[in-house]
Amino acid sequence: VVAAGGLPLASKAVQNNPGHVGVQASGLGMIGSIARNVEHAARVALSGGVTMAVSGLQIHDGHESVQEKALEVLHRLAKVDAVARSSVVDAGGILLAARALQLHATHSGVQDHGLRVLCNLAIGSIHTDQVVEAGGVALAVAALKNHSNDLGVQTNALCLLRNLAYGPQDTTAVVAADGICLAIAALKRHSGCESVQRAGLGLLRNIAGLEAHTATVEGCGGAALAIEALRAHQGHPGVVECSLGLLKSLTALKGECTNEKGT
Repeated sequence: VVAAGGLPLASKAVQNNPGHVGVQASGLGMIGSIARNVEHAARVALSGGVTMAVSGLQIHDGHESVQEKALEVLHRLAKVDAVARSSVVDAGGILLAARALQLHATHSGVQDHGLRVLCNLAIGSIHTDQVVEAGGVALAVAALKNHSNDLGVQTNALCLLRNLAYGPQDTTAVVAADGICLAIAALKRHSGCESVQRAGLGLLRNIAGLEAHTATVEGCGGAALAIEALRAHQGHPGVVECSLGLLKSLTALKGECTNEKGT
């Protein structure tokens, strides 16, 4: 599709028909699919992908199909590199993603991609404060509660909380929002899902990496969940890494911070 010139044709269609819901949903959906490839994602960015997605979010805030596809474009572009993340933020991506999550709290597709946008933008420390100020913690917590059986939403909500639980202040905010209990519940409910296990254990690892919360994570059964995951997911390096990281946090010397971020 890309070799045949599909990207510029889709971009032109989206740009020329900003008010047409069907064109926006289908065009942005096609562009989002192309951007699944990192190399192609860079081409999407150069073709005005961020601007097209932002326009779709602004003009069609009541149409879930457009919101979902526009958020998919943004989350894939925000995963490319730091420059791409900054371009999404500069275009208002954080507030638009937060607004979409609030407006479409029951739509799993919007929740899935909206949480991914915020999760990817929270990689590193540059934009974390902006994600927190936009209500990132509360949005992730709401998604965990409202979509308890949706593996994609559970994974991405936990990933967002994990990336926000980095410094003492933000980690405490996650804990205060019942982040530990929600992570424990997700890990128990979806013990066979590797993505949920990786995200949930990564969140608990970060929380337990701060001395003030280590005992709470341990008291909630964090060590047992990490050991169970190690046994059940030996072939998944990501789960193994987070399990070992959590156990390390629970046995770390006082005052040692082991918080980590990731996609």
